[in-house]
Amino acid sequence: IQLVGEDENRNLAYEPIASNLRPELGVEYHVVAKVSCSEHTVTFQMQQAGNPDSPVLTSVVPHRVRSGLSKGVSGLVIGGVNKRAPGHQWDGRIEAARVVRGLLPDESLAPDPAKWAAPALVAWNAKIGPTDQLAWASPDSPVAGIESALHG
Repeated sequence: IQLVGEDENRNLAYEPIASNLRPELGVEYHVVAKVSCSEHTVTFQMQQAGNPDSPVLTSVVPHRVRSGLSKGVSGLVIGGVNKRAPGHQWDGRIEAARVVRGLLPDESLAPDPAKWAAPALVAWNAKIGPTDQLAWASPDSPVAGIESALHG
């Protein structure tokens, strides 16, 4: 992920964070990224979808963003980068995604979006399609409508 927020000097910081977890091609995964400004970490969890006995792979990565997440001028992008460079877009499927305020306990991180009880700032479910907060995007059509959900 790439975090945008304020560093310890209240300067705007752009920081890419890599989990170094390596998914296997052709395998579906449930992936979680928990961002904590107070702990100064991003915790990544990855487990094979549909196989509850598979190990949960975890990686904890430090970061320097201290507050003010989403203070940048770019909108939320899932599966690419804000500038829409074709070489930097996700080449795969994202079945569901959500962004919530605060850190959820692990038992609230179900891979099935139908079981997501916590209110989301932004939620995506491929079976339903884009909501009012999300829109399909391409190099020719920028994403709109997400900033109010994240900044509101």
